[in-house]
Amino acid sequence: MSQLEDMQIFVSTVDAQSFTAAADRLGLSKQLISRRIMALEERLGARLLVRTTRRLSITDTGRGFYERAVKILQDVD
Repeated sequence: MSQLEDMQIFVSTVDAQSFTAAADRLGLSKQLISRRIMALEERLGARLLVRTTRRLSITDTGRGFYERAVKILQDVD
């Protein structure tokens, strides 16, 4: 997958507030969503999301990346 696709996965996950809901929206597996976001975080060297068993929340760094990613994806579209 490309970096642009990883951005779309991240944005969809934040919008859905869930790996499962994002996976359903994108037609991908929950495991693939999780792996791609982990790879994105590793590439960026920053934690974007905080995962717990009950909740998914965005970090301050993640919020900034989300805002930029939304703009990039809109520009590309």
